[in-house]
Amino acid sequence: AANADTEAHRWRDAEGTWHSLTYGQVRDQVRDLALGLAARGFQPGEFAVIWSGNRSEATVADYAVMHARGVPVFIYNTVTPEQAAYIAGHCEATIAIVEKQFLPKLKEAAESLPKLREVIVIDGEIDGTVPWNDVLAQGHAEAERDPGKFEAIWRQVTPDNLATLIR
Repeated sequence: AANADTEAHRWRDAEGTWHSLTYGQVRDQVRDLALGLAARGFQPGEFAVIWSGNRSEATVADYAVMHARGVPVFIYNTVTPEQAAYIAGHCEATIAIVEKQFLPKLKEAAESLPKLREVIVIDGEIDGTVPWNDVLAQGHAEAERDPGKFEAIWRQVTPDNLATLIR
């Protein structure tokens, strides 16, 4: 809050244009995603796999899942569909947050993931998945409806909660 206007994330897109997010913008995205996940049925203690390259949305997803009292599980970019199925299946992930480039591998693994309820795609709109921006919008609406909800949820996170798993 003290540094809300300070640049937190900076990246260059495929066309070479630089973009950035301030700490305040990152916080707002974390709030919106956490509340959006909760509104979609994500429960405390559940696991969410994150399969993404090094990008701002992966960090936001990591923080948002933790703030929703869940456990983020990162899948390394080079794993096979079988390895992804093992990781996501072993932790009984209920949500996957992925870049579209990893969606084919996730679909190959899907039959081994009986607990997986929803796939959120960071960078596209693909049939059978939920667009990242839709979850953010849903969470933003929740924040406007109940401005204290995010604060109340994340304040329940304790040092005893499991943090990010990277496999």
